[in-house]
Amino acid sequence: MSLSFYLDKPSRHRRLGTPEWSDNQIRTFFYEMFPRTRKVVLEQNRRLAKVETISPVTEDGQYPYGEVGMALDYRLRYYFSITPYQELVAWQGAQRHQKVLEDKYHFPANLFAAFFIELQKNLNQTTPVSNKLEHAQELQLNRYCFVLALLEQLFRINPHPKNPLFAASPVASSISSLLSIPDNNWLEDLCLLSWRFYETQNQVMDNPCILNPTFTGSLAIGGADADLVLNHCLIDIKTTITATISNTMLYQLIGYALLDYEDKYALEKVGLYLSRQGMMVSWDLADLMNRLFVGDKAPPLEDLRQQFKEVVESQRAHERKVLREQILRRRLEAPPQ
Repeated sequence: MSLSFYLDKPSRHRRLGTPEWSDNQIRTFFYEMFPRTRKVVLEQNRRLAKVETISPVTEDGQYPYGEVGMALDYRLRYYFSITPYQELVAWQGAQRHQKVLEDKYHFPANLFAAFFIELQKNLNQTTPVSNKLEHAQELQLNRYCFVLALLEQLFRINPHPKNPLFAASPVASSISSLLSIPDNNWLEDLCLLSWRFYETQNQVMDNPCILNPTFTGSLAIGGADADLVLNHCLIDIKTTITATISNTMLYQLIGYALLDYEDKYALEKVGLYLSRQGMMVSWDLADLMNRLFVGDKAPPLEDLRQQFKEVVESQRAHERKVLREQILRRRLEAPPQ
């Protein structure tokens, strides 16, 4: 689970078939503490209505929006720094499920370890940090980033038949066949989105940046990690064809800031980079919380963090109680041996 899991609307859980806690204290916290989202959302959406959107080329209405968005997250972070592959969530996904990938899905032994070594070689050769790559280089790096996204999905939702890793029959048996998984239309889309980022944000690429930040409270909520912290501004990358922001996006930003219990990142601002619109939207953190707060003025950040920590701990205790009751019920309902 993750922060976005708790913030998702019940209808989304029903549509995706994911479990939903009937007593979702985390979602309730945001809707009761910060209900005044309408004005902020409308202000930004009026601005976004005037911005051109890069739309993907789709065939039969089918397009892997989630995978492309995750691949772009990887690609854009390479503009700032090259993270050692052993620190990537994608690496964790491949390592966690290595036995299942080899025994159940019949991927060759050590295929993914070799993939990461080749990724590192590609990065060393192309030097993407702060640079706009030529089309062929950009295309190849996006192939790697798409596979990274599929491996990250293994970490976040476990091996799933809908993961494009498992679509081919037989499954990929070499690095080149892994890199052939993404369709050319998807790759060209990633190229356009990457170059749009370079064109609109290249002035900040040399600034101090923390990639994939996690927080003191991340583990308690299922491993929440953001995209990047740039100049004390926490930024979440959104790749959506709908040029709008939502209250859930605002709650996610505030939630990440509140999970930073020990103020590790000294956050002053929060923002969204809307990749299909090439637009950065940001707010002063204290000002945003004051505008959304149910009362006249939001409590100090350290007080809100303590309140949120108590809510997260209460939610975890509730979930453990529910799971214990489910296990006991199954045991009682099981036929005698």
